[in-house]
Amino acid sequence: MPQKGRAGGGRRRPRRHQQNRPREPPAGRPLAPGAEGELQFRGPNLFPGYFDNAEANAVAFTAEGWFRTGDLAVLDAGGNITLTGRAKDVINRGGVKYNPLDIEHLLDAHPRVVQSAIVPVP
Repeated sequence: MPQKGRAGGGRRRPRRHQQNRPREPPAGRPLAPGAEGELQFRGPNLFPGYFDNAEANAVAFTAEGWFRTGDLAVLDAGGNITLTGRAKDVINRGGVKYNPLDIEHLLDAHPRVVQSAIVPVP
């Protein structure tokens, strides 16, 4: 049985009081429903910014207060969000940031590994 707030098939409905939008990176232009773009969101459940770090805030937030998640997503006409990839190469898991390329290089250096690929899994 689908969970409340989920649309099924890997799609998710926005949380209550949260606004979501995909934007064309890096310009941030609006996209039509069904087009892939960087997922941005805002709402009362979003942290207000990085403490005492104006440079990080300028990169992470738009002038209108939208948070740039670094995720690529498609928003359908019904308002469902489907994550499709990453715009940033850093994976944030539990507050710890991982660079997939660094991990892949480490794994690929092992003589029994031919090729590796690190991908985030929700």
